[in-house]
This record gives sequence, C-alpha cells and structure tokens, in this order.
Amino acid sequence: MCPPNANTTSTPTHRDRHQVVVIGGGIAGLTVVKICQDHGIDAHAFERTDLVGGVWNHTYKNVRLQQHRDDFTLSGTEWPSGVPDFPDAKAVERYVEKFVTEHNLRSKVSLGVEVVSAVKDTVESKDGTDSKNGHTQTDWIVTLSTGRVVRCEHLIVCTGALGKPKFPAGLVKRFGPSFPAGGLIHSSEYYDSAPFHGKDVLVVGGGSSGIEIAVDLARVSKSTTVCYRSDPDWVWTRHGAFGKSLRLCGAGASAPLWLRNLFARVSFKLKVGSLSKHGLKPSNPPLNRRIVVSDEFYPLVAHGAIRVKCEGVRSVDGARVDFADGSSGSFDTVVLCTGYDVSLSAGAHPYLREQMEKSGYLKNSVDGAPNVTQPETRLEFYLGCFLPNLPDAYFVGGCFGF
Repeated sequence: MCPPNANTTSTPTHRDRHQVVVIGGGIAGLTVVKICQDHGIDAHAFERTDLVGGVWNHTYKNVRLQQHRDDFTLSGTEWPSGVPDFPDAKAVERYVEKFVTEHNLRSKVSLGVEVVSAVKDTVESKDGTDSKNGHTQTDWIVTLSTGRVVRCEHLIVCTGALGKPKFPAGLVKRFGPSFPAGGLIHSSEYYDSAPFHGKDVLVVGGGSSGIEIAVDLARVSKSTTVCYRSDPDWVWTRHGAFGKSLRLCGAGASAPLWLRNLFARVSFKLKVGSLSKHGLKPSNPPLNRRIVVSDEFYPLVAHGAIRVKCEGVRSVDGARVDFADGSSGSFDTVVLCTGYDVSLSAGAHPYLREQMEKSGYLKNSVDGAPNVTQPETRLEFYLGCFLPNLPDAYFVGGCFGF
C-alpha cells in the first residue's frame, strides 16, 4: 500500500481558504493537485483514508494492470526501468509513491480527513462587490470531518468511478435465506485464493473482477464455476498472436470504430481461436463494451478447470444452485462479482446533497427534510465532468471502462 509519508518529510497543511479544494487523494486527485501546482494554482486535497493512491490500496493480491503501462502514466513521472508491460499492484503502488515524491505532493494532501458537506455561499467584499468582476463572489463552504471549515473558489471531485459494493436485490433474495452462513461474499472482500483451497466455488459475474478472481481460484479450488448474468464479454490476452503487447486502450483510437473492431476480431481469432468451442458467443463487437483482460481464462476453461454457465441462476436451495440452463451444482462459497455503485448516481456524492437540492438535481420532501429516496438519481454530466446547474464544481476520474 502507498504509505502516508510516501518517502517525503513534508507535512500536509491547509489554510482556511484555497483556490481549489480536491475531494479524494487517489490517482485522479493527485493528478489534479499536480496540474494545479504546475500552473501556480493553490489546490489542496482531502483524502478520507490514511493512504494516497485510492483503489490501488485495496486490490486483491494477484491483480495486474489490464492496460499497457504506457497507457497508464502519471503527469511528469516515468515508470522505473525494468517494470514489465503490465505491472502488478505493488509496482503500481511504487509508481504512485514515486509520483507523489517527485512532485512534493504530500504537503498538498490531508489524509484521514473526510469532506462532510460542500455548499455554495455568497461572500461580499466591503463595498458589496468582488474587485475582479464587480459582482458578489460565491465560495464553496467545505465542512471537514475534523470540524474545520474551508472556503474555496472551485471544487473538484475525484472520488473515483467505483463506490459502494453492489448487491443485486434478486441475487441476494435467492442466496440470502438458504445459502450456508458465511458462504456468500462480494468481490470487494476477496484478497487471495488461500481460504478457498479444496472448495467448490461459484463466481457470479463475468466482468474484470469475476474473470480474474475465477482464474485465481482455479489454481487451488476443487472446482470453479463462472455464472454470467448477461451476454459474455470478449476476454483479451495482454499479448497478441505474434507476442506483441496489445494496446487496447491506447492504440488506434483515431481510426473509425468499425475498423478497430475488424482488426480486433482478426487479432482475437489468431490468438484465441473460436469461442464457440467454449460455449461463449459474445453478441457485441469486441470494442463496443468494457475491456476484460486475462491471459489464462480461456486455457483454463478449455482444460475444464473453470466451468461456465451463461444463463444465470434460477434458484438456490441450501448449498445447491440450479442454473437456468437446467444444470445444477453444490457450492461451499459464492463470490458476487456484481460491481459497484458508480459515481454517476447522486448517492455517490452525499456531501453535495444540500447543494444538489438547491440546484434542482434532488428534491426536498414535503416537510423540507432531505429526501433520502433518491440516492440512485442518475446525474447527466456534460463531457463527463460538468453538471450545468452546479457551477464551479468539476468531476474528474469518474469514467470506468473496464
């Protein structure tokens, strides 16, 4: 994990007012602070945990970058020499630490401090106007978990694309009442395969987490089954048919999508062959959905180490799970790889609730109290970064393509 000090003795300090307040000290938040620093803008970030680096401090043991390292670079910092094309989590943590140290960002990030609320407030100068434009100045009033209040001109939200673990109601209803106690976990609770040695494990979900966890489990479990709830994704290897590292996220972006999809199909066919032999037939073009990457998934399916069910779960009776294709199995553990709440929902930004109500994104209840029934209200961002009725607030790093 990225240590709080990040190899620097700088002490984080924040004043009662900054030009920019950044919420979050992950990859996006650190990058925003660095860019502001480069342009002489006074920015300070508040990170609720005790570590910088965001999600990279909470990954499972064997996770690796799914994109090429050259498509995962931080502004002004080179990857250390000798790092492989697709680094593991520890290498990424060291790279983030290097970024923080080289640009002296530690003094610009307060750790263990959560933003409780952020609301707009009108501040008038002595003559009633702002000296710059002749109008009253509107600050953000940011209340912190320490009890302090900080003012700023601009608020930049960098809380990441992934929020709370998602537990689909239908699945929880099926597994909850009858499945053995302690046998149902979310992928966010998974660290390594050791606790599952010799067990029968069902992985629900075929996204990035589902595929990588299934591969991890297949090495030690008695059996590993992956259950898809929808159309399966294309699962890419990190290197193509001729040994060259694939650049799925960074190469050829200027070409039309149909041409990139054609090239992707040819590359996939040369490397993997036909998916029909595995009972997997993605209906979407390769690059029209999320990118899922694993070097071992298809070989393990071919060897029978991973079994695949493509039509979902029909019913659960104790440890017995019946699938929609008519087959069934008994499992010791079920790992729900069902994703996370994304930052596109209003509920992902509770500190902005009051301001969202004032701006019309959420409505008050009849008695004026906050309406808690609208956390799933989807926010429509302009260019993925701006809410038109929320001036001087910007959302960075909320896109999720994997």
